[in-house]
Amino acid sequence: MEARLAQGLDPTLVFVDLDGFGDLNKRFGHPFGDQVLKALAERLKAFAQGLGGEAYRYGGDEFALLFPKPRAAVLPHLEALWQPPLTLEGVAIGFSLGLSGGRRRNRHPENAAANADDLIRLASQASTLAKRLGRPLAFGEDV
Repeated sequence: MEARLAQGLDPTLVFVDLDGFGDLNKRFGHPFGDQVLKALAERLKAFAQGLGGEAYRYGGDEFALLFPKPRAAVLPHLEALWQPPLTLEGVAIGFSLGLSGGRRRNRHPENAAANADDLIRLASQASTLAKRLGRPLAFGEDV
């Protein structure tokens, strides 16, 4: 992502965090949790590739989607991630999104989103905020 920013591209990062994954593991067992991760990964990969992006498992129950385009080009499509609702063996699987992105025209130390690490941090914090507020999506500038 840093290379894309350096090239003057306007990338978008979407952080995806499963809702209540620990509870799912406790209630239905770790094999079920593994199936949830695989089902979500398949959905995210298809979605990202459909928009010319890439999907990554970031760690644990978190994923990152990277798009080499401005968020205005990605945002209208995010609704498709929840349609149809993700279910596995009759259990609804929820997830929260955090979105950050955009090149920085005037890079200053006080600009919190001036590099890839900051975009990742903002997207991660935004997904946590979305989860805490019970919303499907939050933005980096909301944190």
